[in-house]
Amino acid sequence: MAKKPCSVFAALAVVTLLVAGCGSSRTDSSAQDSSSRASGTTAATGFPLTVENCGRKVTIKSPPQRVVLLGDEEVPLLASVGALGKVVAKIGDYPTGIFGSSVDAALAKIPNLNSRVAGGGGAQASLESVISQKPDLVIGYETTTVTRAGLQQAGIPLVVNPSFCGEVGGGDRGATVEPVSFGNVYDQVSFYGQLFGRRAQATSGVAQLKDRIAAVRNGYQRTSRTAAALYVGKSAGLIEAYGGGSMVNAELQAAGLVNVFGSAKSRVFSVSTESLLAKDPDVLILLSTGDPSSYRGKLLQVAGTEDLSAVKTNSLMPEFYLYADPATQLTVTGAERLARKFGTAK
Repeated sequence: MAKKPCSVFAALAVVTLLVAGCGSSRTDSSAQDSSSRASGTTAATGFPLTVENCGRKVTIKSPPQRVVLLGDEEVPLLASVGALGKVVAKIGDYPTGIFGSSVDAALAKIPNLNSRVAGGGGAQASLESVISQKPDLVIGYETTTVTRAGLQQAGIPLVVNPSFCGEVGGGDRGATVEPVSFGNVYDQVSFYGQLFGRRAQATSGVAQLKDRIAAVRNGYQRTSRTAAALYVGKSAGLIEAYGGGSMVNAELQAAGLVNVFGSAKSRVFSVSTESLLAKDPDVLILLSTGDPSSYRGKLLQVAGTEDLSAVKTNSLMPEFYLYADPATQLTVTGAERLARKFGTAK
C-alpha cells in the first residue's frame, strides 16, 4: 500500500535473486509469479546476492547486519524470520496492536529518524540521517529525500517492496501492474529468509501460510456478492479504490467475493462518487489508519456516499490498511477476516 496505503507507490516489480559466481541455483518459493520471485543458491552462504529489484540489479555482499527500515509494511516479513534485531533505525509511523506485543516492544526500542510526516501519511527523513546510521541495507521504498540514487552514491543498497516500485516520492499510484496473488506473499517470505540466512524458518512459515489460504478457499464458496475496497483516510472528499493489482483483490477472491474494480490493472487509484454509486457494491471494505470506528465517518464526508447500498445496510468492514496490502503475512490474516465477515461457508 502506499505510505499509509495511498500516498506512495504502486506497480509491482520482479524480485529475482541471482547468486554471483555460482554454477547452480535453487528456488526456495513455490507458487512464483511474474510479479515477485525469490530464487537462491545451493552455496552455504549464498552471498553475494544480486537482487533484481524494481528493474535494477542490487548487489548485497553479505547477510545484512545494520538495516534502516522505511515504513511499517515490511515489519511482518522481518519479524517472521527473526530479523527485527538487525534494524538499527526506522522511518515512519508504526502502529501498535497489529504485529503482536513482542514485535511492538522491539519496534519501540528502534530509533525513529522521522523529520516530518507528509500529508498522506508518508514519513520523510533526510538522506544524511540515514547514511549516518552506517547501514549495509535499506529496506522499504524510495521517498523524495531517500532515493536509490542517493543511497547508491553512498554505497548503500536499497530493496524496495515490489508493490511500491514506480511510486518514488508519491508517484503514480494508478500505474498499470500485473495481477498479484498469495504467491507474492510466499515469495516475499522466502526472499527475507534468504536475505537473512533463515531459509528453514521461512520455508516453515510459507507452508503454514499456504495451509491457511487453502482453508479459506476450501471453506467458503464463490458467490456473486460484490465488494469494493476503499481507502478513506487520506483527505476529505477523496476516495481511492483497490483494483486487480492489489493484494486485497486476491483476498476478496479467496473469500468468494467479486471486486467491482477487479478488472482495473492498477493497485490503487482515485474513483469518483458517481463511479462508486454506479457499481454500488454489496459490501465495502474501508481501509485507513487510526481508530477503525472512525472509518465510516470518513467515508460519509464524501457527498453522495450515504446513498450506497452497503452504507444503508451497514455492510461495512473497517480494516487497518496493513491487512489489505502489500503482500505480507497480514494479508493472509486479512483474507481470513474477510471470509468470516462476508463469506458464505460451504
